Amino acid sequence: MNNCLFTISHPKHYHWLRVCMKSVAKFASGWDSWRIVLPAPHTVELDGLIRDYHDLNPKVPMEIKWFEEWPGKGKLHHMALILEADRLCEEVGAFHNWDSDAIMTEPLDVSELYCDGKPLWGYAPFSETIRALPPVRRWKDNAERALGWEVEYDFMRWFPIILRKEVLEMTRRCITDNTGVAWPNYIRYQRELFPEGFAEYNTVGPVAWRYFHDLYSWNRTPVEAEEDGLHTPENPEGWPPFLRKITKFWTWKKVGDSGELPRLQELGLA
Repeated sequence: MNNCLFTISHPKHYHWLRVCMKSVAKFASGWDSWRIVLPAPHTVELDGLIRDYHDLNPKVPMEIKWFEEWPGKGKLHHMALILEADRLCEEVGAFHNWDSDAIMTEPLDVSELYCDGKPLWGYAPFSETIRALPPVRRWKDNAERALGWEVEYDFMRWFPIILRKEVLEMTRRCITDNTGVAWPNYIRYQRELFPEGFAEYNTVGPVAWRYFHDLYSWNRTPVEAEEDGLHTPENPEGWPPFLRKITKFWTWKKVGDSGELPRLQELGLA
């Protein structure tokens, strides 16, 4: 299967994308490509990022794709693009969604994200994740409104979340069939400001669970007191080993203001 790192970013996140690019160039292997999707227009700063990436002789070839962002709806457009990644990159079979602030900290091969040839996907009952972090309920409510059925499990448990082409196609169909609205329009006219009115991964997850269950290796994750709804575990028991090689920073702060600069410098990433 053709495996693609898939990143949707924005110029305001280039300070993290630069670090992310260095980490992928230094540590990633086994992926067939890396597609970075950005709102037009092209910038001089981006030229520097691309040049720096290629100067590091990475094992994963990188390509930039462009889109015209929905005015005032950037977050929702980001989510919609995840749901049509297979249309942007038709030759890809599996999209490994990778945010600009997701950093590899050790050598990581794509094979580590699979078990018996199937992508790993973490989940836990919403009854438990909502009890640990009540605002997670909005993900459940958003998914149920989009799909029209009760969603029992929280599928946003780690990054990267690997989305197969078949799952994306079915998710778009389910949203349109349930809402009676073309799926891009349904997403576009949800609430943009926090708390957003759509939750991409917890909408795709139930579709994968219901219709393509045998195509994934499902990992029932522990639920602990969590601060952000997505957990990078200090205690690795019950979590796949590859997570110890990834750090998701979950911050809008500049790299130099995040408190992480010394660690990133130690890794040779900043």
